[in-house]
Amino acid sequence: MPKSRPPGRAAPPPGRRDDRSQRAPAPRAEARPGQGAKPAPRDAAPARRTPEADRGPARPAGASEPKRPVPRPLGPRRAAETIGVMLETEGWDAYQLLDSGEGAKLERYGALTVVRPEPQAMYPRRLPEAAWAAAGAAFTGDVEEEGPGRWRLADGIGDSWEMAVMGIPFACRLTSFRHVGVFPEQVAHWTYMADRLRALSATRTERPQLLNLFGYTGLASLIAASAGADVTHVDASKKSVAWGRENQALAGLDAAPIRWIVDDAVTFAEREVRRGRQYDGILLDPPRFGRGPDGEVWDLTEDLPHMLDLVRRILKPGPSFLVLTAYAIRASFLSIHELTADLLGDRPGTIRSGELVLRETGLPGQPGRRLSTSMFTRFEGEAP
Repeated sequence: MPKSRPPGRAAPPPGRRDDRSQRAPAPRAEARPGQGAKPAPRDAAPARRTPEADRGPARPAGASEPKRPVPRPLGPRRAAETIGVMLETEGWDAYQLLDSGEGAKLERYGALTVVRPEPQAMYPRRLPEAAWAAAGAAFTGDVEEEGPGRWRLADGIGDSWEMAVMGIPFACRLTSFRHVGVFPEQVAHWTYMADRLRALSATRTERPQLLNLFGYTGLASLIAASAGADVTHVDASKKSVAWGRENQALAGLDAAPIRWIVDDAVTFAEREVRRGRQYDGILLDPPRFGRGPDGEVWDLTEDLPHMLDLVRRILKPGPSFLVLTAYAIRASFLSIHELTADLLGDRPGTIRSGELVLRETGLPGQPGRRLSTSMFTRFEGEAP
C-alpha cells in the first residue's frame, strides 16, 4: 500500500518542515579511513538524547496503544503451509443457496425461503424478481413502533422453525441481527472436525477433548459430542448458551458430555492456561466486536493475537487441531494465516488457509456461482 499522510493532516507550507521531522539530527557515523573527516575530540560531550528517542518505535498516527504486549513468533517454522484453499459447501437436503447478487442472498432453510443482506454479492441476480419476492422472510433492518420489525414476513410465517444438519436436529430463529442460528458454510469445518475426532477416538481409550470458543448455538458442540468428544462450549451470551441447550434437547443428546459455560472467551482461555488444561481440538470462531458477560470488550484485530497465543498453550502437542474462522473484517486470509504460522508453525503439521465458500444451486446449463462468506485457518498437528 502506498504511504500517505494521516487523514486530516495538512501538508506543511513551503519552507516549513512537517512536525514529525522536528528532531535532533542523528549523530554522524564515524568516517572511514581516507574520507578526510576529522575525529571528534575525546572530551566531547555525548550527544543529548531527545524525548522522541526515549519513546520507543514510532506508531502510526491515530493507532491505539495495544492492550497487552504482542506475542513474539515461535520460530523457526516447521509446519507445511498451504494458502488459497477454497472450502465449498453446496448445501444439503435442508439448505440451499438459491441465488445471490445486488447486495443480497436468497436461501432456503428447511421449508422457509429467506432474503438476507450480503455485501460480497456485487454481481447481478440470476433468478427473476418474482422468485425473490416470494420469499417467506426478508431482513429489512427496520424498527417498528411496537417492537423490533427487523424482518418482513409473509402471511402465516412464524419466526422459528426446525431443520437438521449432519443428522443433528436444531431450532432456527429470525434474530434481530439477521442471523438464523446456523452458518451453512461451517459444514466444511464440522465434517473435518468430526473425522479428526473419530480418528483420535480410534487410537485411545479416553474420549478426545474439544474446546468450542464463541460457540454460538452449539451445533459444532453437538456434532463433536456425537463424534465421540468431551466438549467444553464457551459463549458470553446467556441467550446463545440457552439456545444451545435447547438444541441439545431437540437432538436427543441430553446425556452427551458437553459443559455449557457462559463466560468471556479470553478470560476462560487465560484460566485454562493457569490450570494447565489442554485440548485435542479447538474451534475459534470470534466475532469482529463483542462484549463479555461482565462488560469485557472484544475487538478481533486487537485481541486475536493474544487469544491465539493462549490457544496454542492449551492445544495438546501431536495430532491435535485448531480451526479459526473470521467474518466481516477488512483483511485477507493471509493475515490470520501468518499469525497462526508465527504462533503454531514451530510444531510439526500443516497450516491451511483460505476462504469458506457457498455454491449456488445454479440454473440448467449454468453452474452456480461461488459466494465467499469468511476466511479461515486450520492447523493440523502431527506426531513429532
